[in-house]
Amino acid sequence: MKIAYAVTALFLAPLFASPALASNAPAQAAVTAASEAEIKAASVPVENYIKALQTSSIDYARLAFHKDARMIGNGRNGFLSMPIEEWMKGLTGTPNADEAQRKRSFRILDLTATTGVARVELVYPGVTFIDHMPLLKVDGEWKIMNKFFHAIRPPVPAN
Repeated sequence: MKIAYAVTALFLAPLFASPALASNAPAQAAVTAASEAEIKAASVPVENYIKALQTSSIDYARLAFHKDARMIGNGRNGFLSMPIEEWMKGLTGTPNADEAQRKRSFRILDLTATTGVARVELVYPGVTFIDHMPLLKVDGEWKIMNKFFHAIRPPVPAN
């Protein structure tokens, strides 16, 4: 399993800030660079999510997600929002027949001492999913709090 790690620090100043709000020095001083160990720890739930997809294992999924997590996105029939436990019911314990053709990677986009965001790319035959996953350190352990997804499907041919 090839997993890509990257951390990108983003400090965006507002375009139309008042002079009183223009200085973000205190905010930047409060943000510290994440250590390699913390990046690795925050990556564990995302790796477990990928293992859950590879193996169709509910056990890996439960290691990845916080019990209160939700899956939210636009599915084939429009807006979709469900408890992550409901999504987990689709994990059968048997890998998909086309597993060898599936590719997955992720990046940690941002990380603080207790929060972060991961971006996961799932390239499957016929569809690519882009997941954004807020991460939270709960009782000393990183968990995925939600799964927001976007599906990229090839256009349906006209008749």
